[in-house]
Amino acid sequence: MKKTVKQIWMTLLAATATWMVCASIQASEGHVPPEWDQNAPEVTPHLIEDENEPDILLRITFGGVVRSDLENEDAAYTLGCSVLEAGAGPVWGSFKLLHFSWDRPGAYVIDTTGRDPWSELYEVSIGATHGGMITERMSYALTLGATSAHEREPDDSFSVIGGGYGIFAINPKWTIAGGLLYSKHQKVKADFEVIPVASVSWNTETTKGPSFTIGLPATALAWHFSNTTTLTIDTSGFESGIYRLADNSPVRKKGYVEFSGTTGSLRFDTLIADRIGLRAGITQALSRKHKLFDHKGKNEIKYDVEKKPGFFVSLAMPF
Repeated sequence: MKKTVKQIWMTLLAATATWMVCASIQASEGHVPPEWDQNAPEVTPHLIEDENEPDILLRITFGGVVRSDLENEDAAYTLGCSVLEAGAGPVWGSFKLLHFSWDRPGAYVIDTTGRDPWSELYEVSIGATHGGMITERMSYALTLGATSAHEREPDDSFSVIGGGYGIFAINPKWTIAGGLLYSKHQKVKADFEVIPVASVSWNTETTKGPSFTIGLPATALAWHFSNTTTLTIDTSGFESGIYRLADNSPVRKKGYVEFSGTTGSLRFDTLIADRIGLRAGITQALSRKHKLFDHKGKNEIKYDVEKKPGFFVSLAMPF
């Protein structure tokens, strides 16, 4: 029972982190799929099952989204994403780089005099998560973190995230979870500042056969070929990232761009070499939106982005 609760806790933790850190690799630009629990480095389940857990967990991810047109505009871009995530005990951190290759930037929603609206965006996050067992069937997790996301100058680019949730094992196969996660940017009011955690999970401890989690912030259906190899279909919602633009930005000087959307993915997890987790998959954006703000976080301009497929591959390494 304890192992079951622990696995569910780590699954939710990983999803939380992706929302905050990399929710966007897998489909949109926002923060990073992610794809866990963005408050802790996401690792494949089999790397955290044994009692002798590694002191440090490291995940490196590369991904991208194919050329995407802007709504009612001739401008388009191709997105590349690189993410480094690490965790040591309760402490986690991440660094993300988004690279935009623009096509016809002069046709952007705002006149940029032919310049790219932005090229590279950076995101650095750090935080801590604490969890434990309350009873044989009930556990909890609390998390607190901070992020700086910017094009060049980091001032006025900070946001914080915090929250917690509880997990209750109804029996060895069924588990429910509930709680709240809250994020706040120092200048911009995001679409999703409060994210509910509410899910039902079944059979997640299995080493062969199906399992699923239904709810928020993610829904997933998995088939376990063994204790080290899994195929998963999932949807991760509430992707969000707010980036402070450069002082001389052709879009909004010292302003902000917010990415949001929902992503579906098909991913394959397995173990290679000695305890190195390999994850690879494809994604499909279900919705994508950009918002622009001035230096005060006001005067919003928003537009949709074409829903296009993407890909990702990552390695998780324990030390």
